[in-house]
Amino acid sequence: MEKIIRKLKNLTTLTITVAIISAVGLVVVTSVGAQEAVTKIFNISGGYHEAPSQVESTLGAFPGPDMFADAISLNGVISRADNQRMQQATTTLCTFPTPAATSTLDRVSYNIFTGTSTAAGLSIATSTSRYATSTTDEIVTDRSVAAGTKDSYEWISQGGGVEDNVLSPNLFVLVATDSPGLSGFTYGGDCSLSTTEL
Repeated sequence: MEKIIRKLKNLTTLTITVAIISAVGLVVVTSVGAQEAVTKIFNISGGYHEAPSQVESTLGAFPGPDMFADAISLNGVISRADNQRMQQATTTLCTFPTPAATSTLDRVSYNIFTGTSTAAGLSIATSTSRYATSTTDEIVTDRSVAAGTKDSYEWISQGGGVEDNVLSPNLFVLVATDSPGLSGFTYGGDCSLSTTEL
């Protein structure tokens, strides 16, 4: 009989404790709002001492490997990437605008998968004009592409104090043929570029 009385006392104590905690939680939730209530309940129970100041409503995960934005900021470092098809019937095959901030050119590449019947020289350069016939600074000059061939090329910044990869704001990075006579020919291909803002 004594065991039953002791178990009833323990059960009564547990029930009263749960009721008090529930009542405190209900009073706090109704008087201050849900988010602040979570903070206060955690602080009252001696658990966490700081609750998040803002509840995020989105997960922010990518559903796959593709991200369709031209820039991403990782801890305040803004990186940009772009890819485009080669333009036809022009000496300027690809043209990429640079950011409105000083940036570094990390890489630029082209991939020709349909050549022309005429050999050409391709250059990678910067310009103040989107379809410039003259360039400000040539990064790669007159790289030979044989007639009727496929060709790929990638320029990657070597770093080490070389300033060729520092881009002024609001320029254009061009992939272009060096001969104006080739403006009627068409390459099939694409170009890509990546930069990092300073």
